[in-house]
Amino acid sequence: MTEADKSHNDLLYILGLLSKKREELISPFLNKDPEWIGLSFKYERNQSAFNVVKESFVTLWIDKHITQIIEDDMPDDVKNKAMELLSQYMSNSHSSWNDTEIKHSLLGTKLNILKELLKHEDVNSQKLNELRYSYEKDKALFEREFQKFEEEMKKESI
Repeated sequence: MTEADKSHNDLLYILGLLSKKREELISPFLNKDPEWIGLSFKYERNQSAFNVVKESFVTLWIDKHITQIIEDDMPDDVKNKAMELLSQYMSNSHSSWNDTEIKHSLLGTKLNILKELLKHEDVNSQKLNELRYSYEKDKALFEREFQKFEEEMKKESI
């Protein structure tokens, strides 16, 4: 295969990928996907929340590109070209968030998730302690009843 043919095939792959993902970008709206359409209507009067929905949609769309590039069986140089093109798109996009805001938001989200995990751990520990208490209590009650039963059996056998 000549260098020109290889370059042509690389370009066809990238264009095919972009075309496929562009279809995926508009298909939720053409197919009236309840998740995205619902969110669009839900937050239509709250511009900040609507922007977050839009940002989430575009981020998911970009992530699908990256996932597809990683999963496809293509030479590394083709993958690098495709990733470079995506990087250019992301740096040229007119996103209302800059990297600092995104990092800050991600750290905030991570902290909230960590706090929730700790809360769940505390709740689970408390539930485990309650189960242990219940087990010990039931065990003691059972042993008392069993001893009473044994004593009654001894009395009856005498």
